[in-house]
Amino acid sequence: QFQLDLALIEGSCHLPQLQCIHWRNDELAVCCSPDHPLAKLGRPLTPQDFLNVEWILREEGSGTREVFDNAILQDVPDANIRLTLGHNEAILKIVAGGLGMSCISRLAIEPLIEKGQLVILETPFWELTRPLHVLVHRQKYQGPGLKAFMNFCENRVN
Repeated sequence: QFQLDLALIEGSCHLPQLQCIHWRNDELAVCCSPDHPLAKLGRPLTPQDFLNVEWILREEGSGTREVFDNAILQDVPDANIRLTLGHNEAILKIVAGGLGMSCISRLAIEPLIEKGQLVILETPFWELTRPLHVLVHRQKYQGPGLKAFMNFCENRVN
């Protein structure tokens, strides 16, 4: 219906009328409160260390959840998913409060790390990267403002 000039999405789109342009990759990370037992373990973690933790995650169908399901559930198939929510901020507040852990974008986690409310657990055994794309309609006019914004996005984050 040509109501939007563009969309920035996680994952990809397979609609033929939309042009899906890879924008950048987004790295996810496993995070928890600094007081969580795994944050205090004092040794490199293994997938087995995550067998009994409680997870606070994004909802099924989100790109973030898809990365979790494809990576972490391979090693922890019976993961205790205690709560699913649709907003990163809500998830991070719950996790910072000491309830479970999450797997979410590093960009979303960083402000709470700086405040000392969250820590990232090193998990080199899991591939936690997802693509971010710009979507534009193939038949919609791309004016100078839209082109300038797309150039800004490309140059600002790469």
